[in-house]
Formats: sequence, structure tokens, C-alpha cells
Amino acid sequence: MRIFYFLVGYTESLKGYGSYMSKYISSTKNSIIGQIIAIFFIEISSSAAFAVFFSGLSLYLTQKEIHSEYSATLITGLFLSLNYFLPFIGGSIANTLISCKKLYCLGTLLSLAGCSILAFGNNLYLGLSLFLMSSLVTNVCLKMFITDLFDESQVKERRAAFMWSYAGMNAGFLMGYFISGYSTNHNSYTNLFMFMGVLLAISIGLTLLFITDNQSIKYKKSNINQLLSTSLLLTLVVLLINFLLKFAAVTEKYITWITISGMLCLVCYGYSKINIDERIKYLKFISYSTLTILFWSLYMLTPIAFMQLIDHDVERNIVGITLAPQWFMNADAIIILMIAPVLAILMNKSKSKTKSGMNNISYFVLAFTFCIFALLILLGGFSQISNLKIPAWSMLGCLVMLAIGEIFVSPIGDSLIGELIPSSMRAMMTGYWSMNIGIGALLATSISNTLLLPYINKNGLIDQNLVNIQQNITIICTGLFILTLSIFIYNQLVIVRNNFKLGSGKSKSEVKI
Repeated sequence: MRIFYFLVGYTESLKGYGSYMSKYISSTKNSIIGQIIAIFFIEISSSAAFAVFFSGLSLYLTQKEIHSEYSATLITGLFLSLNYFLPFIGGSIANTLISCKKLYCLGTLLSLAGCSILAFGNNLYLGLSLFLMSSLVTNVCLKMFITDLFDESQVKERRAAFMWSYAGMNAGFLMGYFISGYSTNHNSYTNLFMFMGVLLAISIGLTLLFITDNQSIKYKKSNINQLLSTSLLLTLVVLLINFLLKFAAVTEKYITWITISGMLCLVCYGYSKINIDERIKYLKFISYSTLTILFWSLYMLTPIAFMQLIDHDVERNIVGITLAPQWFMNADAIIILMIAPVLAILMNKSKSKTKSGMNNISYFVLAFTFCIFALLILLGGFSQISNLKIPAWSMLGCLVMLAIGEIFVSPIGDSLIGELIPSSMRAMMTGYWSMNIGIGALLATSISNTLLLPYINKNGLIDQNLVNIQQNITIICTGLFILTLSIFIYNQLVIVRNNFKLGSGKSKSEVKI
């Protein structure tokens, strides 16, 4: 309904556009629903811009720049790794220097400058470094926008809002994949980067108009000093990234240890800063983070190993049409767009007895269960190989199950920050949560290199390779089943214990009465 009024106001612009919009923005910017709608569209704009690099950077480097495939792969891999590491820096800045709203606008403005350099300039590394400032601020700031809308007791409302945000992110990825593929086919990269700049400008405008800045009062510095301090720090980060990208071959060897060391230091730092009464919640958060890393180590098999499997060993010719390997990846975004909003509505309308609905461990049980289904469907395809190729339905079914599992981990996990982490450390721990994906990707790389990739054959799955890859997937599936069953049993014991305590409390009160 609010979107309808917005459009009506737009059509009446000739009769008093300024007056109407000022009243509308004034009534909307303080509305939780209005801000969630704005965050949804900000996610679309920001994610579409990043999806272009996620899907097309390697092709751009080999087609438009003088880079070999090996060099392009190194730069692309480092670029994506930094995407998961930088939110930690963004969270630290938001915790100490400047509010999330101002940080998001400033970082996205630098990304817009990076798009301009890539479109009209010739400094590849500086352009990529500036664009990564969007990665530094987007993940942390958008999640903090949602976290700050609800108090600690509004668990279901927060989770539902994260579901909508996650749906917006995947809508942006769908848009970005389409734009990137179109530009690659037509070799129109200048227009591509210009369009990305437009998307980033839209996200800045939406943030300025509709997001309420509730954090500025906690910073002692003036607005000018906040902006100057943050701009100087971001400039140093850009220069460092520029240096790392220029020497990608050397940097990649150390990025793993840098990421792991940063996470361990952050865990210890957070534990020392949190009050004794809140440390149990903090340790729970770290435990959930560990489960998240395990999930991402399975999920990230898709871009690392499964894409190679799709390219070489999956039957992609359907009804006379040869599907591109990247089109299989769209199953992830489509499923999330279809299911995430439904889950968000169900969470808000839940009639469960407890105010927060299912407990947190239950979501991880569901996520790992769908991962098991994904591997079982993939194994089912191995039993129906034709012409040394796996049927397409098997791979698509696997990706769909992984996408459903992702819905239970990513947005639900983000809401844990508002439930378990004190407000003074939420921005920083949001960055920590994003680093879990990077660690999961590193584990997925190890799994791929040892259990899957050695047996993927460009000429199709021959008998010996087929046996080996089936055995290894069965090993992964069995280990995952044992892990999931253990978590499920532990969760049931926790529920029984809590119900027993609740029952004991009721009986005592009845005696007193």
C-alpha cells in the first residue's frame, strides 16, 4: 500500500511534488514497515552490482584485460575472499567511528567511484579496490539497519525481516547474473559499469531518504570529524587492497591464515569485553558460528566443485537446448525468492506457544537435513547415468535442496546477533559472522580438491571415476547424517530439560497458591 501511495505521489509531481514527498518521507522514515521495504530494494541494488563481479569478473579479465586464465583466476579468487573478510573491518568501523547509515553511504559512494574508473579509466586494480568498499559496508550496515529496528524480545519479527532482506539480495543476484551475461555476449562492459553505478546511486538515495539514523548520538566526535576519520581509514584500506590485488599470486598464499587469525583474535577480544553475565550467550553465538562454517563448507561446493561437474559430466542438452552451467546456479536464487517471503509470513503468523517459535538449533537441524537430501538426490543421478553423463534433474534437485538449507542458516543466523550479542558489539560481530562464509569456502576447497575434483572427467564419468566419486559423496553424506543426528538428539534433550523446568515451576506455584 505504501508503494502505491509513493507511485501516486510521483504521478502528481507537477501539482506539488516537493510538498507531498516531504510529508510522505517524514511519515515513512520512522515506520518499521517502510524501512524494511526500503532495505529490500537497497539489497536488490547492492546485490545486483556485486553479482556482476561474482559471475563475470574472470571473463572480463580475460576478454578486456591482458590476463591469462591463471592470472584471472587468482585475481577473482582473491577478490571474492576479500569480500568475506572486509565486513569485519566495516563492523569495527561502525562500532567505534561512525553510524551505519553514514558508513554505508560513504562506502557505497567510493564503490560508485570505482565503477566510474572501470567504465572510463584504465586502472583496473584501483577500480576493483574502490568497488570492494561496497562489500566492506553493505553486509554489516544493512543487517544492522534491520537489527536496530527490533528489541531483543522481537525474535520472530526480526527473523521475518531478515527473510525479506535475503529475498531482496537474491533478486539482486538474479538481476546481476542477467546483466552480466548480456554484457559479456555483447562485449559492452562500459555500459555495464555505468549501469552498476546507477544501481549504487539508487541504494544511496534510498538509504538517505528512508533509513533512520539511531546511532549517531553514541559517538562523541562531530559529524565532520566522523566523516574525515572514516574517509581516511577507508582510503588506507583501498590502498592496501590495491597492493594485494597487484600481487595476487603472493597474497593468496597468506589470505587463509590472515582470515583464520582474524577470527580467532575477534573471538578472544569479544569474550574479554563482554560482561560475565552475557558470556554464556556469547559462547552460544560462537557455537552457532561453528555450525554455520560447517554448513558453508558444504554449500560452497557448488561454485568450487559442482560447477566443474556440471560443465563436464552433467547432461545439459534438454529438448535440443544446451543449458549454460551458470543457468543451473539460478535455481538457488529462484528458490530463495519463492520460499523466503513465505517463511517470513509464516514466522510472523506463527501460533506457537513460545514467543520465539522454534529454537535456534532446530534451524540448523533443518539446514543440514536438506543438505543430506541434496547429496542423496545427487547420488540418485549417478545410478541413472546415460552416455557417461549425469541427468540434469539430479544436479538441479541437489542445488534446490542446498538453496532451501541456505534459507534456514543465513537470515536466521543473522538474527542471532540481535538475540545473543550486546548492542555495543553487534556491528563487529556481524562482520565476524560474514567471515564464516570465507572459512567455509576454504574448507569446501579442501573437500573439493581431495574428494571430488580429481575424479571429474572432461570426457564424462568413466567407470572407475564414477565408483570413486560415488564413494566419496557417500562418505560426506554419512558424516553429515551422523552430525545432524547428534545435533537433533542434543536439541531434543535441551527441549525436554526446559519443559521439565517449566513444569516444575508451575507445580510449585500451584502449591503456593
